[in-house]
Amino acid sequence: MIINGLVLPTLLCRLVAAQAWGRPHDDTLFRALVRVAKPEDFNFLDFNGMARETNAARTIAADLATARLYGLKPLADAAGMPSDGQLLDIAKAVMIAVNWDEDAIFLDYRASSEPSVVLSTWSNATANATCLEMAPDFETFARRIGLPCP
Repeated sequence: MIINGLVLPTLLCRLVAAQAWGRPHDDTLFRALVRVAKPEDFNFLDFNGMARETNAARTIAADLATARLYGLKPLADAAGMPSDGQLLDIAKAVMIAVNWDEDAIFLDYRASSEPSVVLSTWSNATANATCLEMAPDFETFARRIGLPCP
């Protein structure tokens, strides 16, 4: 499956197809990993949802000020503007889960075709969302939250 021009990890595709992609019934491990106010509100997206929410993030990233507020690299960085490595490049990402507080989990392809998994979250320490790596790859993420893995 390809979303946003990026090939999704095989394990994610298998979990979605088996209807096993979602917050585990015992979400203790997930809660410990995400550390957000309402982890129970995360919606693990199906393929259509991933495409829709990733496109919504692309729309946000089209505006310079709004992009930075959401912790996203603007799609069209102003000429000469230094690149901020802390900003998620939505052109190289796919949203896979989101909650009502606008915390989101993304596959991050900035470094490799084997994506890491990052959490874009709001904190009291900054006015803007920040991205934190949750796992170096999708399989590690799935194992860390207790999803079935081969």
